[in-house]
Amino acid sequence: MSIEAVCGMSASQSGNPSSNLCVEVEKFKCCAHAPRMLPSRCIRTDEETRMSLTGGSGPSDNLLDSHICVLLAKMSENCCMLFGNLYIYLDWNGRTEIPDSSRKNIFLSLLVASIVGTLSFLVLRRTHQPEEEMLSEEEGQSLLATRAVYKHRANTALQEVKDDFKTMLELLKTRNILLLSPCMAYSGLELSFYSGVYGTCLGATAQFGQAAKGLIGISGMVLGVGEIIGGGLFGLVCKNNRFRRTSVVFLGMVVHFVAFYLIFLNIPEDAPLVFSTATTKSPFLTPSVSVALLCSFLLGLGDSCFNTQLYSILGSVYAEQSTPAFAIFKFIQSIFAAVAFFYSGDTLLTWQLLLMVVLGFSGTLCFFVAERMHDVDVASTGALE
Repeated sequence: MSIEAVCGMSASQSGNPSSNLCVEVEKFKCCAHAPRMLPSRCIRTDEETRMSLTGGSGPSDNLLDSHICVLLAKMSENCCMLFGNLYIYLDWNGRTEIPDSSRKNIFLSLLVASIVGTLSFLVLRRTHQPEEEMLSEEEGQSLLATRAVYKHRANTALQEVKDDFKTMLELLKTRNILLLSPCMAYSGLELSFYSGVYGTCLGATAQFGQAAKGLIGISGMVLGVGEIIGGGLFGLVCKNNRFRRTSVVFLGMVVHFVAFYLIFLNIPEDAPLVFSTATTKSPFLTPSVSVALLCSFLLGLGDSCFNTQLYSILGSVYAEQSTPAFAIFKFIQSIFAAVAFFYSGDTLLTWQLLLMVVLGFSGTLCFFVAERMHDVDVASTGALE
């Protein structure tokens, strides 16, 4: 559930609660945060992540590995989305106001899930055992020596973090990151839109009547289905090399633009601004539940297009610097998602959609340029060899 809703906002501003759980899960994906959204995608160490994205016998294996990683984590993320939104539908359907008891239940559920997810790192299998650790166990080193060993490990880990941060700052200035930044920023805006804003709009639409709050849960489930289908489909597409990354991103842009246009026609423009009452304005068309759910599916499908291809191109371009590259992606995405949540409660739906259209179009063009330059670099390297 959105933090605002848990803290006491009205039901109309609650958005899509379970989507925020998936946003938190996204932080556990095989990216620099391998601590968005997400994945959230294959909990791995830095070396394992690099092997997943760069290992294998050739470029096709690298691309396939990255898509498998994204696909598996996307499926786990969206399973959470399906079951979470099912609970929201069963609990909220027919309600006009969300009671505090429901808010507390959702808050406690998210808290427990976060704690369990964090503690699960403690049971992960070690990939290798440091030599000094084996010596300490086999030879029975003194407590003082053991403390020195752990202090050395802590200093080493801290130095690795510093090195990765410096590398991240250096990568921020590179051509490819600058070109991909608009696409990353767009992924943040549309992430905040489908995970919070759109659900709020459905719940605030007066024309849906008492079914409005229940639509928040159904919308989240349909959106999760779109994510799962998109992740599986585009993984197979790239496996067979029938389409380039640019083709999938272009498809994602078209799908999202169709969804935005239908939302513009189907949902009142004052829906994001409603706090304690239903909408007062009427959309261009009579609000339809079928169209609203179709838009949810298209939002999920388009999101999977952008995310799978962003992970893929970053894994290809920055094969030896995967950790800082993914850190930059998640940083830019999270910043723009936070900005979108900040203005979404004070901006008409029309302007929010227009902003995403502009940034989505420019981000797609920049992605095309980055992909073209990467192909040129690969061809040049091959010619030299």
